Amino acid sequence: MQAVLESTTVIAGGLQGVAGELMRFAESRAENLDHLNRLGQCRNLHDLLALQTQVVRDNLEAFLQSAQRTSERTTEMARTAVDRMSAPPTAPR
Repeated sequence: MQAVLESTTVIAGGLQGVAGELMRFAESRAENLDHLNRLGQCRNLHDLLALQTQVVRDNLEAFLQSAQRTSERTTEMARTAVDRMSAPPTAPR
């Protein structure tokens, strides 16, 4: 029973970390509204397409980095929870 409680605590903490990472990603994309100002300053189609390409590239790179951090946190959370469940029970004190 203790192992289940410990694993649940680990999972809850891990999910908090994952949620935090997703919030940081969303905030970083929302804060990066400079692209909108720059889009409004484009004088021709070539500049507009070049900027749009850069925006997509930046967003994709940020997403992939966030996804990697989320994956690492999730893997560590699962590993720790399994370790807690697999650990031999300890005698009550």
